[in-house]
Amino acid sequence: MFCEICHKKILVQKSVFNLFKIETHHICEYCLDKYPLDIGYQVLPKDLGLIDWYSLIKHQEQLNGIAYMSFLKPFYLDFLKIKDRSIYLYFDQISDKLITILQSLEFSHIYLVTLYDNINAKEHAYVI
Repeated sequence: MFCEICHKKILVQKSVFNLFKIETHHICEYCLDKYPLDIGYQVLPKDLGLIDWYSLIKHQEQLNGIAYMSFLKPFYLDFLKIKDRSIYLYFDQISDKLITILQSLEFSHIYLVTLYDNINAKEHAYVI
């Protein structure tokens, strides 16, 4: 398997305990150290409910979203346990225009997960 960011081969040490385990990570250790996950959480108000927004990466470089797909499982499990009448949305990128569209939707709660965002004035406009 190759890293989706640097395209180098990922070497995994096999032992008796992980011999038949399927490897799902598409990022090498070097790239994970260079571009670590920095999970942010915000709550955005909307007309009929709230938007729970989780952002995974806070740096400005545009990375391949496939490399971080294996890190979404905790968010899926959290959504299935906690949210019963809401909708789950995942975006690689999010912008101001998409936030305003999501705030105008008539869902009660939205569980939003983004890889990174393209919002300029996030600190002033959306942080509660």
